[in-house]
Amino acid sequence: MEENQMKELQTGALEENKVQKSKAEEKMLTLEKFEEASETVKRVTQETKLVYSKYLSEQTGNKVYLKPENMQLTGAYKLRGAYYTISTLTDEERARGLITASAGNHAQGVAYAAQCYGVKAVIVMPTTTPLIKVERTKSYGAEVVLYGNVYDEACAKAYELAAEEGYTFIHPFDDLRVATGQGTIAMEVIQELPLVDYILVPIGGGGLATGVSTLAKMLKPNIKVIGVEPAGAACMKESLKNGTVTTVSPVTTIADGTAVQTPGEKIFPYIQQNLDDIITVEDDELVVAFLDMVENHKMIVENSGLLTVAALKHLDVKGKKVVSILSGGNMDVITMSSVVQNGLIARDRIFTISVLLPDKPGELVRVSSVIAEKNGNVIKLDHNQFFSTNRNAAVELRITMEAFGTEHKKQIIDALEKAGYPNIPVISINLSGLEKNPGFKYTPEMLFKGLYALVFGDLFMKVVYHTRPYELVPGETNKTYERLNGRCKAFLMKKHPSWNGFKQLCNQIVDEFDHILVTEEQKPRVGIVGEILVKFSPSANNGLVDLLESEGAEAVVPDLMDFLLYCFKNTEFKAQYLGKKKMTACMGRLGIKALEFFRSPADKALRKSTHFSPASNIDHMADMASEIVSLGNQTGEGWFLTAEMLELIENDTPNIVCTQPFACLPNHIVGKGVIKELRHRHPDSNIVAIDYDPGASEVNQLNRIKLMLSTAYKNLKREKEA
Repeated sequence: MEENQMKELQTGALEENKVQKSKAEEKMLTLEKFEEASETVKRVTQETKLVYSKYLSEQTGNKVYLKPENMQLTGAYKLRGAYYTISTLTDEERARGLITASAGNHAQGVAYAAQCYGVKAVIVMPTTTPLIKVERTKSYGAEVVLYGNVYDEACAKAYELAAEEGYTFIHPFDDLRVATGQGTIAMEVIQELPLVDYILVPIGGGGLATGVSTLAKMLKPNIKVIGVEPAGAACMKESLKNGTVTTVSPVTTIADGTAVQTPGEKIFPYIQQNLDDIITVEDDELVVAFLDMVENHKMIVENSGLLTVAALKHLDVKGKKVVSILSGGNMDVITMSSVVQNGLIARDRIFTISVLLPDKPGELVRVSSVIAEKNGNVIKLDHNQFFSTNRNAAVELRITMEAFGTEHKKQIIDALEKAGYPNIPVISINLSGLEKNPGFKYTPEMLFKGLYALVFGDLFMKVVYHTRPYELVPGETNKTYERLNGRCKAFLMKKHPSWNGFKQLCNQIVDEFDHILVTEEQKPRVGIVGEILVKFSPSANNGLVDLLESEGAEAVVPDLMDFLLYCFKNTEFKAQYLGKKKMTACMGRLGIKALEFFRSPADKALRKSTHFSPASNIDHMADMASEIVSLGNQTGEGWFLTAEMLELIENDTPNIVCTQPFACLPNHIVGKGVIKELRHRHPDSNIVAIDYDPGASEVNQLNRIKLMLSTAYKNLKREKEA
């Protein structure tokens, strides 16, 4: 037989198999098949009776029941779908060996089911999968392959291995047999609670939601089935909105079991037909829900399983019987401890304050007495005598303590303030190397996360300030910021945030703000420069950004990273003229390259933008400043203050507020000293220097800023007329 004929026959056979499989699958989601699956899975599943939650019922005003699938032998509901699917395979299909991709729970289900049938199982898992899930999967005799950062990448690898080795692929969710097995949960719920009104079901790829919603509607058409997704991986919600299967990117959530980019195509029509709504939940809500389950129900539930618990407060109904499906409980101790800690912090059960006190006998006892009188429990004390050069004037005492909650925390802080120990939030980071006691140890992980956070902060500052004054829909900018900021926080909470994830988030931030509808209106652009604290802190500059926006202007604030670049840039001058080692300059140059590298994803995203521009290069800023002030001026903000003003003028922001603390001589000399020269070189520049101090007159500050704005509006009008 000729080779071409053979290929045609093989292709025809494959297509025929696909058709037959498709026809078989069409018949899967029937009441008969659900009943069959229900009997089949009883061989391997535990009976998970509903648990009435008095605590959650009181919190929500509904009668809340928990379906504890976290108590299954493999720690999750996934065993149902895996075992039933494998039971429907032919002996030949099982003999070829089984393969799947999974973030952990489906992996354990397939591994255990394969062990029951005595067949080989290969599981491809993302590299981010918690270690406990990897080890438990291996314990059931499966071969584990770690590949990719998310499920979708692992799945592509599993398909590749299946084609190479001839394995039978068991899809974790886009398989109607799997959905049928998982849907048996609905039968158990309705049998036990016939009058149930709502079932909340977690959604990753959609297999569980397909099975539960389809069977629930068959048995009780009036029942409401609500899907719940993590806000950072809401692929099903996006797909339903678009009316077609949609891929979301990036995926950023601590709910690793539901971190799916693309939902299933085969199951999607059933979701469209049977799912009543989808609720999205932020990661910080899962953290709080974990504490609820541990403290009030004595249950360990993984983050994906907590979705339905966190969603209860989003359910706008009262007096209904609601079942939350707890899909799994596979959580390693390290993740658990991190979630507990963050949960306690979120609820103000653990907090840290920093107070100043004279370095003399009895002060520590006095502080402790104040805390003890308010029933605060001190966990840790850090006594920093190097906080000030004058130890007798002030030393820092950093106190970490337990409290009963927000109100109790406030009582403790108020008592300390009344006793003369106000809380001062202090983190000491000094690039000059003078600070030998920062109060914490630097680690590579901490530095990486810090730099990621720094870039996110600068990026948000740039896009928010440039969008909010022009938004067509009031509040849309802040709403977008809150949502994306939540995703950034979730990303930074990961043990090892990936570089690719960081780049994806930078692109997403710029892209989403780019698509906010804005007016064509021209407004005065006002730059804010000056001493680093006063420039960035609203409490130090009396809410200067809000003031400018309320007066119809756009605030422009240079990046915080520019200040770090300035510090590194100074090492070159010090090595050349002040006798510092050349190695110091080399390290400074490496520091500049490192910071520019970390900022590069944001800069690239901004360059592609239609509304925003990237930051300036520090060498270019130094060159501009050197024409007016010596780079040897390194007191206060040194030459950097001048460079910032020149950068603003160069980028069509001639209106500038130079902020400075009262009596800060270096800033007064540099800031005010160059204004005359700047006006000479740039006649359209409109610069005002404002002193900020608790004793300074706010009225005077306001009047001077409004006078500057009046000039800005006149200049803008003249430009339009010209």
